[in-house]
Amino acid sequence: MLEGKKYLEAGCPIFDVLETTPDVIGGSFTVAGGSSSLSDGRFVWRTDLPNYVHTYNLEVPGDFLSFAAEHVFSVPAASCETLLGVSVAAGRALGFRVDTGAAPGDDT
Repeated sequence: MLEGKKYLEAGCPIFDVLETTPDVIGGSFTVAGGSSSLSDGRFVWRTDLPNYVHTYNLEVPGDFLSFAAEHVFSVPAASCETLLGVSVAAGRALGFRVDTGAAPGDDT
């Protein structure tokens, strides 16, 4: 499943987390920014997922695999608008909120 690993590694970044994430299954690896998220414009996954798929031969959901296969395991181009929408939706699903107090032009 080398094509799948390359696909997972080629996603577009939508969240960046500065940390080192250890392998929580067997302690075989660490990933810089492992909690960061990538997307192909339709699906979202953590940056450390390719390592788990490769190291432990984990399966990914069938609809994700079908989408990747439809695109010959090459992440399709996604517009900035699409990726922004995916990022906002993923952030909401994770419980993130916008803090407008630090927004440019806010004098309060």
